[in-house]
Amino acid sequence: MNVVDPSSVIRQQYISHMALTTDGRTLTGLLAESNSQTITLLDAKNNRTMLNRQYIEQLKESPISLMPENLLDALSNEQVRDLFVFLQSDAEIDLGKRIAL
Repeated sequence: MNVVDPSSVIRQQYISHMALTTDGRTLTGLLAESNSQTITLLDAKNNRTMLNRQYIEQLKESPISLMPENLLDALSNEQVRDLFVFLQSDAEIDLGKRIAL
């Protein structure tokens, strides 16, 4: 995961695909399934769309990451350092616990 420049390296399972259909629609999402007859795209809202390959004019990988750009811009230098120290540590978080603010 590259939070500094998300599009510099994108793992295969996170590559977004763009499908242009013969009726002029453009659909974008993760390639959830693919066979000789159909593909299934998983969009940002976790909706699956199955497309018959005979109606796909073009299918290509997007060079842009699904991870938003500039995630670190809202953080101070100290917060960025703390984040990277945490990410490089062996710390575990119990997601079942709630922190009162």
